[in-house]
Order: sequence, then C-alpha cells, then structure tokens
Amino acid sequence: MNQLEDKLKGKNLRLTNARKIIFEILKGSDRPLSPKDVCDELNNLSDLKADQASVYRNLMLFSKIGLAHRLQSGKYSVCQSEGRHDDSHVHIIMSCTECTGVYELSAKSKEASQLSKQMINSIKNFSHISSLTFNGVCDTCNN
Repeated sequence: MNQLEDKLKGKNLRLTNARKIIFEILKGSDRPLSPKDVCDELNNLSDLKADQASVYRNLMLFSKIGLAHRLQSGKYSVCQSEGRHDDSHVHIIMSCTECTGVYELSAKSKEASQLSKQMINSIKNFSHISSLTFNGVCDTCNN
C-alpha cells in the first residue's frame, strides 16, 4: 500500500478506504478492468458501497498521478513501471487482444528507451506523450 499512500501524500491527497480498496482490486487483477468491473468488485468485497462515477473519478486520479494506465479500451491497469513518472518518462504498453493481458516494457531497458525516443521524435503534433500502446497477441495465446 506504500505505493498508493506515497503518491497520494506527494500530491496532498487523502488516503481513503475507497481508494485503498479500488487500488487493491486493480492491483490484484490479472487483466485490465473497466470502472464497472471495479465498482462491481468493490460492492461485492466490502461493506463500502460506491457508485460507478466515484470509482471512475478515482481511476482517473490514479491515472493522473502515475499509478495506473487508462487503455484505449477504456479499461485500467496498474502501472508496472517503477521510478519516475514525469514528462520525460514514456510508458510502453503491450496489450494482448486475445487474453486482454497487459504487459509494460521496462522504461529502464535500452530498447524501450530508444523506441520511445524515436517515436516521440517522429511525432511532431503532440507536445507531451505519456504512453505508447501496442496491440497484438502474446506468446502464451499464440501457442
């Protein structure tokens, strides 16, 4: 829970029970979750009842402060990258279209760093790029 607590405190935000549970649901999932998925799980797991709009706002907050990624599908996954989450850091996300698994390339790897720099340099119409997402079929599903 330190990851959540540290990020929230760093932004002068409160660590609420709802945020703890939402983050644990997202972190414990082996696939990306929609706000509805998280809301249903939250209402099933705890006495705390939340509506989908509240869950969505917390997921957006997690995305904004670097704890989660909002995928093109509208679903969310926990950020697997350790370290900085500033303007110079680009997340490279691989998304399997078969099992919906999400894998994040380590930003520390030489290949990921070179790829992100090349992509950013070739795209001139955006002032800030925070993530690159590739869709395909993972090795497990391919076999």
